[in-house]
Amino acid sequence: MNVALSQARADAMKDYLVSKGIAPQQMTTTGLGPDQPVASNDTNDGRARNRCIEFRVGQ
Repeated sequence: MNVALSQARADAMKDYLVSKGIAPQQMTTTGLGPDQPVASNDTNDGRARNRCIEFRVGQ
């Protein structure tokens, strides 16, 4: 379920960027789940950081 939520969050961000004029074929989305956290889930701050969106430009 967390991977699906993460993917939905990434897709929503893509939809937003498309609405601002960025071509959808220039972007891909990937939802990551609990197997690849950016921070520990032991704290509120860590859990908030794991709900982030990350952009990579030029890849």
